[in-house]
Amino acid sequence: MATHEHVRAVREEGEGLAASHAPWRRLFERNVSTAPPARQISPESDAGFISKLTFSWMGSLMATGYRRPFQLNDIPSLNPSRGVRQHTVAFNDNFKAAISARDVKNPLFTSLHRTFFREFWIGGIYRLFADILTVGSPYTLRYLIQFAMDSYYGSLDPEDGAPPAVGRGVGLLIGIVVMQVLVSLLQNHFLYSGQMVGGQARAILTAKILEKSMKISESGRAGGSASAAANEQANMPKNSSQGDEKALINDAKDNQSTKNDKSSSESDSETEQGWSNGRVINLVSMDVHRIEECLNMVHVVWTSPIMVLVCMALLIVNLSYSALAGLGCLIFAMGFLIAGVKAIYTKRQGINAATDARISLTQEALQGIRVIKYFSWDKNFTQRLIQIRNEETRKLQVHMAIFNAVTSLGQSLPMLLAMVSFVTFALGSGKELTAPVVFSSVALFSALLIPTAYLPGCLGQASDAWVSLQRIEEYLLAEEVEPYEMDDDMEYAVELKDAVFTRGGISASVNKTVSNLSKSTLALEASSDGPVTPYSPASFSVTVQKGELLAVIGKTGSGKSSLLSAMTGDIPKVHGSLQFSSKLAFCPQTAWIQNTTVRNNILFGTPYDPERYHAVVTACQLRTDLDLLPKGDATEIGERGVDLSGGQKQRIGLARAIYSNQKILLLDDPLSAVDPYVGRAIFNDAILSLLRGKTRILATHQVHVLSQCDRILWLEGGRVKALGTYKTLIDQYPNLIGDLVYERDGKENQDQQGTDGMEPDETTKSFEKKRLSLKRLSLAEKQDKDDVLPALIDAEEQATSTIPWTIYKTYISSADTKFLILLSIPLLALAQGSNLL
Repeated sequence: MATHEHVRAVREEGEGLAASHAPWRRLFERNVSTAPPARQISPESDAGFISKLTFSWMGSLMATGYRRPFQLNDIPSLNPSRGVRQHTVAFNDNFKAAISARDVKNPLFTSLHRTFFREFWIGGIYRLFADILTVGSPYTLRYLIQFAMDSYYGSLDPEDGAPPAVGRGVGLLIGIVVMQVLVSLLQNHFLYSGQMVGGQARAILTAKILEKSMKISESGRAGGSASAAANEQANMPKNSSQGDEKALINDAKDNQSTKNDKSSSESDSETEQGWSNGRVINLVSMDVHRIEECLNMVHVVWTSPIMVLVCMALLIVNLSYSALAGLGCLIFAMGFLIAGVKAIYTKRQGINAATDARISLTQEALQGIRVIKYFSWDKNFTQRLIQIRNEETRKLQVHMAIFNAVTSLGQSLPMLLAMVSFVTFALGSGKELTAPVVFSSVALFSALLIPTAYLPGCLGQASDAWVSLQRIEEYLLAEEVEPYEMDDDMEYAVELKDAVFTRGGISASVNKTVSNLSKSTLALEASSDGPVTPYSPASFSVTVQKGELLAVIGKTGSGKSSLLSAMTGDIPKVHGSLQFSSKLAFCPQTAWIQNTTVRNNILFGTPYDPERYHAVVTACQLRTDLDLLPKGDATEIGERGVDLSGGQKQRIGLARAIYSNQKILLLDDPLSAVDPYVGRAIFNDAILSLLRGKTRILATHQVHVLSQCDRILWLEGGRVKALGTYKTLIDQYPNLIGDLVYERDGKENQDQQGTDGMEPDETTKSFEKKRLSLKRLSLAEKQDKDDVLPALIDAEEQATSTIPWTIYKTYISSADTKFLILLSIPLLALAQGSNLL
């Protein structure tokens, strides 16, 4: 028994050794290997010269794909040298340098070129040598055919001359074979290099667009020009808080606006649209993809003319001056090609505008699908969407018609040149067309098919990519949120001096006096101590003490949310200064939720601290909600929090801000979406207790919390009307509370009219009892059931099979006309047959 096991072990060891020496045997293995437990680093970095030259380092991956469908862990991860982080750092440095250089007209193009300079131009060299060798091979064919003819006639009549040496013919043949092998290697390395540069550029641009979406200001998102605001701000007193990077962006935006003055009306209409979410999504999904496609083959744009010139020079050697007739036809045809490319560029701008409108409308419809269904607006939205789609389709049809015409002209051009050149040679030269001349010339004309076939398409891709580059550059140069200044040694937590904030540009009257501001301008004033100071038409300052709870009150539209947005930098500061003693956390009025678990929404990338986490969850009154969810805080939440109520989303957003453990918190009415009893519990447990000692600026409509705040900032009409303690405001403005309560909704007023410390009424108590009963019932059901409750977000399923013919049938039947589809098949067969003939 032991002997048999020993023989089996030796046999398996020998088979494994043989397989290691013969890698191709892996393709014929019957055993299907399992996926590795974790993704491995790509073997490209450790591959040798021969392995990189022949791409044999991909053999194991191809063998795995041959034996079974790929799993995630089968795909190697990128090398750190090709990662987006490393390239993004280099791109950011190059982008800042390009913005700061006054003579750089296209900073995005320049920064991409500097980032991928080496790898990009190595691919261009590959393409150049491949094109030269592609031309050299058919020209060498002339001498090989001449050698064959000399050998044949020399063997028939030795008196006319001895046949050439066999070694000469063998050398020519070996040279042609070597050139063909080199062309294959160079072409593949060119394609690989172009795809790598394109993929890396796409990753960088996607990261930059997403990063910009977190920094763009409201004015920039609305399509406002940063240069206009910068020019107007130049007339204001100097502000030391203006960052160098923002100044560079403003300078670059000046150059961008100068270019935009010369653009077409279609591009001007795009600028007026602003940067909606739909347009930003279009940048990531469409424009970045066009740039990637262009980088794959962009070197054809400059190598193809060189290849054409070399081909024409060799044709002149073969056909004498008869080849100039073909050259004249080529120059004449290039005029049509250039005109077609310009038309493609113009039509692409119109298509982009229509696509942006369609994506924006689709996104709006999906976000407001409930309202659309409630009011039966689905037909109206469908008609609008179909109308925009039809307009986009019409523009796309014109674009594709021009593109196909240019491509057809490029593909038929070599045969046209050959026909004109041979006819001219036969009629005008009076010489005989020999076999070496004919075959080598035909081969050279066939070689012309490569540049003339690819060049129009590459020019079209380049024009589309250039439009996309300009669109992305315009977005990246849009006005950004001004970063706040932070001074750890300052006396106050927040200090504003003569602060003026405005949405968009400021009027010319600002140059004369700060008091004549537009309605959207917010001038802040106050005194940290002493009696209440009413608003007067002068610049004031606000100081917030460390650890203070400052309530910001006022009627709807008085500027409470604008004040907090201004503090976060979302509204540009055009005058004065704004400083913080430490970092801040912001809880917006409209909560936003990530498509991930509840815990990840609260942690938001910060380390998990169990003690602090559970304290925050309890203080934000989320414990009951987590117990009701199928998997607790591990439950995945749908996109934009569709699985949660408004109150749950608001409490998760508040918990995220509190868990960040920042010393300054800006809370924009976090109690508006919760019921009164839960709101009081959150205010007492979270804002008063858990956040004690931290600086809290609370914008609120909840009148019952005002007496527990250290001070109250009263806004009216976008300006400070009063600032002081609760007692001081009540003494000076007896009708303050009544006015605020009257302004609110009637039912909400009744819930909030009680004094501080008032116990919840019977309705609220009954509601809380029902909720606790529901919790106990849910927990009991979970204990009784053995199976796990289904998750709110189901995991993706994977199926492996062939595509049924019904899919192809449905795809074909979706076309407007089936006649064109049936006609395209014989036309394609004729085209392939003509290539063979």
